[in-house]
Amino acid sequence: MTRKPWGLLSLFLLAPAPSIWGQAFTGTITGVITDPNAAAIPGATVRARNEATNDVRTVTSTAEGLYVFSQLPPGVYEVSAETKGFRKTVQTGAVLRVNQTLELNIVLQLGEVTQVVEVTTGVTLLDTQTANRAVTLDQQAVLDLPVNARNPFQLVHVNAGVIAVRTGISQATQDQNHNRFSMNGGRGQAGLRLIDGVPAAAVDWGGLIASPSVDSVQEVNIQRNQFDAQFGKSDGTAVNMITRGGSNEFHGSLFEFLRNSQLDANSWANNRSNLRRPVFQRHQMGGTFSGPVWKSKRLFFFTAYEGRREGNPGTNVSNVPTALQKSGDFSQTFNNDGSPAIIYNPFTTRANPAGAGFIRDPFPGNRIPANLFDPVGAKIVSFFPNPNTTGDPLTNARNFAAAGKTVTTNDRLDVRIDWAKSEKITFFGRVTKAWQKNTAPVFFGNGADTNFSDVNPRHHVVLGSTWTPTPTWVVNVLVGSGRWRENQVSPSQGRNATELGFPQSLVSQFQAATFPNVTAQGYASLFNRRFLNVPRETHNVQVNVTKEIGSHSLKFGWMTEVARLNNTDFNTPQFNFTRGLTAGPVAAIASTTSGDAIASLLLGTGASGSAPIAAATAVTAGYPGA
Repeated sequence: MTRKPWGLLSLFLLAPAPSIWGQAFTGTITGVITDPNAAAIPGATVRARNEATNDVRTVTSTAEGLYVFSQLPPGVYEVSAETKGFRKTVQTGAVLRVNQTLELNIVLQLGEVTQVVEVTTGVTLLDTQTANRAVTLDQQAVLDLPVNARNPFQLVHVNAGVIAVRTGISQATQDQNHNRFSMNGGRGQAGLRLIDGVPAAAVDWGGLIASPSVDSVQEVNIQRNQFDAQFGKSDGTAVNMITRGGSNEFHGSLFEFLRNSQLDANSWANNRSNLRRPVFQRHQMGGTFSGPVWKSKRLFFFTAYEGRREGNPGTNVSNVPTALQKSGDFSQTFNNDGSPAIIYNPFTTRANPAGAGFIRDPFPGNRIPANLFDPVGAKIVSFFPNPNTTGDPLTNARNFAAAGKTVTTNDRLDVRIDWAKSEKITFFGRVTKAWQKNTAPVFFGNGADTNFSDVNPRHHVVLGSTWTPTPTWVVNVLVGSGRWRENQVSPSQGRNATELGFPQSLVSQFQAATFPNVTAQGYASLFNRRFLNVPRETHNVQVNVTKEIGSHSLKFGWMTEVARLNNTDFNTPQFNFTRGLTAGPVAAIASTTSGDAIASLLLGTGASGSAPIAAATAVTAGYPGA
């Protein structure tokens, strides 16, 4: 369990109000109200209105003319100021980014309050209020930048100093592979990954639990260096991703991205093996719909769906035993130089009467009698597919070729509700649900393939509320929960190893209901032995409070996180066969001219093996901070 220090400096941070920090997923608008002579105007009424939802917040300027709107949701705001003896001034188009403190000073002109001065402002590119270094990608940039896998976390790579050492820019379809990056020389996955202010990474190696779709993202804030005490559990970097909400008007969109194999060239490996170009189709389709649920009550919704249907082509070129070899006949088995690969009987191994070491006798005619077959070994050999190409001259290597594709079926749904109940209290809730599945191609069949399919159901839920009991108090509460289950499906999953001839008394000690993995030197391997089922959960609660005291701002908060991991990662045994135990005439472990691994397998003379026993761990990690 990891705990953050609870120091007074982390608990209470006192600073001049113009330097107030924004919360993890909100922002702050602050400034000074002055007259044309730059004198402060106290007691002015200042309002901030969200132009999309008409959510209004009202404060009064202090004796120094200062006003602060803290913990505002990112968006476009209209800020107005008015007081007796001055014209009302309205500034529109003030764009507030996540975790930004926007300085917006207002100069009131002499006149009647019924007279209105309108000012149009724009994006403030330079943050003059904090020491944090950040880059923000707005909604249009998120939609316009090319993202091959359409995961918004890939957009982090547009920033300087970002690198993914282990995976590069991942082209995988699973969310957990898209936050495996580091910034400014930090360790991989050591920064914060926040969605709507809530951490969204798993507890063990830091894989992303769930990501919203590209079309559901309002902005991505990439903080290369941040110094706020509220950011714990980080190497100094953070990615804040804010999702879109609804507005006063109905909006919708549809999209379709298509790639088809008719526009692709065949692969070199396929051409060499006289295989046709495999069918490849990638469909990415979806849409968004948003608007008011109850406009007069300021209740809004946003929904987005994205689907992905894809087939990734692949070719398997392998060495498999011939029909003669499966029957024990190695009379047509040759080395690269055309010499026969003599098979020696390991059961005739004896001390060399002419000197040191041991010798063996060859099988007559280079054929193994059927009565010497090991029943398990012979059954395993029968799972090899038959050759379907001529293979190389003499050695007959690369005598099997098959083309297939990995089929990806992904569906993702985002739903968000926003409710501005009053000027004092607002609510929002978001659910991201994704079903991700990759189905591996079948080359050998009958459960003999060594590849695997995977299933990754996941969800992430955030509930938030902002309460302003007085103009000088702002309280924000966030509750988040996420779960991702990683499941690897072996082609032989659910099969009982008694099908291979193993006795039930032995099979009952295997941890996984899969066939054991079998490797034969110089030939394709058989069976994927792994059973993986790992649910990961992260639950988070946080409270952020801001109090304005004169020309100062007091900010404090508390959070706690509970992460759970149930790790089931089991394997059946692995058996390795080489040509060494059927090599000769001098008994040797390794040989390049005699013996054959399939002969060793038929005889049941293995070279090595392992039978792992893994613990099924259930871990809970707590993380409180203030």
